[in-house]
Amino acid sequence: NVSPAGQPGSPVTLQDPIGKGVWSAVFSAQGTLATGDYAGDIYLWNIATQSPVGPLVMPGSVYNPVTALAFSADGSLLASADKDGSTYLWNVATQSHQPIYTSAIVWSLTFSPAGTLAMAAGNGHAYLWRVSAGSLTAVVTGTLTDPHSGTAGVDTAAFSNDGSWLATGDSNGSTYLWKAAG
Repeated sequence: NVSPAGQPGSPVTLQDPIGKGVWSAVFSAQGTLATGDYAGDIYLWNIATQSPVGPLVMPGSVYNPVTALAFSADGSLLASADKDGSTYLWNVATQSHQPIYTSAIVWSLTFSPAGTLAMAAGNGHAYLWRVSAGSLTAVVTGTLTDPHSGTAGVDTAAFSNDGSWLATGDSNGSTYLWKAAG
């Protein structure tokens, strides 16, 4: 919790249900918290009751950390990635999922306000995906090659609030701004 003056207060502890390290966390615009742990499990948290829903288990992810999570703008979709390089789209309401990518490790996921999914991968590329929420599918619409990729490839990606820019960063210490279609 945060005090009225904006100074951090005593934290509320949300313990990973199986006691594994938490590798990723993201809030939806609607206030749902998703956390991904070292064991490959994802939990959706009810902040009011401090209780998790889940786990959403990434296939084949036993002791394979969840490296990245991102909610769509309306909170209906959750994208997740693990250390083995598998990325999934989840329907939050039904908890059904589909794989969309299996290759290099994914370090970061982000949705634009218009629903484009950007993925920062360890192979030196950021990928842009057009997502179909109804079928939980995605099609690559662009590949951005990091000009001077670091040893971990593209480490992070973030869309501007209006979706007009995508920032990517690498382990060489460089940030790149890309004009985005949304």
